[in-house]
Amino acid sequence: VFQAQQMHRWCEDSVVSCAADGNVQLHSWLRPHSSIVLGFHTGRAHKLSLSPVDPCTFLSCGEDGKVLFFDVRDTQNGKLAVKFLNDRKRRVQINAVAHDPTDSSGNRFAVAGGDKKVRIYDLRTASFANSGNGTGGGGGGEGAAPHESHTRDDHNNPDPLQVLWDEEAIELGSHITSLAYSSQGELLVNYSEDNVFLLDPATGKSKQQYKGHCNRETVKGVAFFGPNDDFVVSGSDCGHVFIWSKGTGDLLQMLRGDEDICNCITPHPHLCTTLATSGLEHDCKVWQSTASESTVPDEEYMRHQLADNASSQSAVARAYTWMRAMTVDMLIDQPSLRQFVDGMATSEEAELWASSDDGSSFLSTSSSSATEDGFSDDDGVDQDSGAS
Repeated sequence: VFQAQQMHRWCEDSVVSCAADGNVQLHSWLRPHSSIVLGFHTGRAHKLSLSPVDPCTFLSCGEDGKVLFFDVRDTQNGKLAVKFLNDRKRRVQINAVAHDPTDSSGNRFAVAGGDKKVRIYDLRTASFANSGNGTGGGGGGEGAAPHESHTRDDHNNPDPLQVLWDEEAIELGSHITSLAYSSQGELLVNYSEDNVFLLDPATGKSKQQYKGHCNRETVKGVAFFGPNDDFVVSGSDCGHVFIWSKGTGDLLQMLRGDEDICNCITPHPHLCTTLATSGLEHDCKVWQSTASESTVPDEEYMRHQLADNASSQSAVARAYTWMRAMTVDMLIDQPSLRQFVDGMATSEEAELWASSDDGSSFLSTSSSSATEDGFSDDDGVDQDSGAS
């Protein structure tokens, strides 16, 4: 199971989930053996997004490059909303989908995944709205591969309302593992092998970067945190939970979320200083700002960990540099190979990135407040309970 969401506004005991088998299921706390498969993706289904307006509807996304629409009141579910096509009209996998909480209609949502851009769509122009039926994995049985070319029914696929990206992340050739909306409509984007970026859909520009974590091995989550979304949180390959100041980008706290890799980060929907995390271990951790003393690691430990993470990220930049140098000569006689290096960093750019500082500049020079540094680990939430 990659994600589970309580549909508490529809029915208190209802939970929807998506998983590696591609299934999107409806469960009940009170009837644990009554799970229903609502629909499915071809390949892994990564994320769900509940409608902020309609308590009975939600979206799912997966590696088949599709966003599916579900209504738990409907007998025909898994309707195809969007096929995620890149600039060359080829389908790519989707790692994240999220509704825009500032849209009063509940129709606007963002999608990101196997390429470097965030695309924003409107459900009123969805494929099933255009075609009149258009079931996806739940009924169409299309079985499309993640990277196949567009097919005969792609003419119904809606164009995005807006396309967002960060120029620096684009040049390094990374893809997006997760995204999240703030209550003000800002977008957090977590790039693999790169930093977390704060994008402003109103201007289409990047407002801030958050550095220090390592996002290479698995799909890392990202979220806003705090009473006014004042903080940014993400997991890391090093097992830590990173907490930054949204406004300044300063790293304020590192919590040991997992002995191996920390993937999932979920703030409590009502208690603004409560955070749930999980990773490769067989448990979840719930964090609250209850410690009587600061739990921020000492500066030497943080510098060492940040240097390790920076070194790991730099190895990727060096690989891009090597691949670029290896193919430059071939491009003279084989222009078609230009697609192979499309989006990669130049040798100079990648070398500059690979030789950047050891991570020490990521540290905040300002003192942290009790909310930022007073976290304690409150175990006792079992992963099987669905808290993840």
